[in-house]
Amino acid sequence: MPRYDYYCQECDKKYLLIHDWNKPQKNCTVCNSDKFTKLLSPIRYVKAGLPLNQRPAGSIVKETIEETKTQLKKDRAASRKRTK
Repeated sequence: MPRYDYYCQECDKKYLLIHDWNKPQKNCTVCNSDKFTKLLSPIRYVKAGLPLNQRPAGSIVKETIEETKTQLKKDRAASRKRTK
């Protein structure tokens, strides 16, 4: 999905939005003003297979999934103890 940078003159904020190219943004997401402009975005190019912060993205995702599983197990155990 394309990423677009916007600047709102009303609230003086710059922000990034991700939306389909044929569905343009109509209002500022911060203040809901229509006084905003689409900025020239820097080129965002990610080559598949290159490490992200010296680690492959897949390993970061796997770590997050494992951490979430561990936390869920702890939460379930705590919940079972409360219901007994």
